Amino acid sequence: ALMNGNRYALIVSAVALHVVERLADPSLLEHVRSTGAWLGEELEALAGRSRRVRAVRGIGYIWGIDVKQPASEVVRKALDAGLLVCSAGEFTVRLLPPLSAQRGELGEGLSLLEAVRQEAAGRAGAPIVASRDRTRGSALVMSPSIAHDSSC
Repeated sequence: ALMNGNRYALIVSAVALHVVERLADPSLLEHVRSTGAWLGEELEALAGRSRRVRAVRGIGYIWGIDVKQPASEVVRKALDAGLLVCSAGEFTVRLLPPLSAQRGELGEGLSLLEAVRQEAAGRAGAPIVASRDRTRGSALVMSPSIAHDSSC
């Protein structure tokens, strides 16, 4: 048993070292900086098309969208659409994509968020349909079988 414990400790240590090295990689940091700036511009554009959004704030891959309705409603509708977001207070929807997310994946998430926004505004008559196969999984799209918890 002791030898297995040592083996697992070595594996865990190797994984932890890899994670630290990856997070310290300047190319990852530049990716988050540039793609995060693009994401912020896209979120500002989305907010500009909606009277239900008060403000967008954030940096990198940490964003908050202040909405006029309870954030839990947006979180629930997004989850039903296959998009995992959470709330950060009563009226703030929090977006926390993984640092490895690419623009294409973020764009898919933004499309789903736009569909949720349109449905909430009463402009879309049909229920939201996710733009990708949920069984594949991705950085932003998850199965709606997850419990409807509005905070993270």
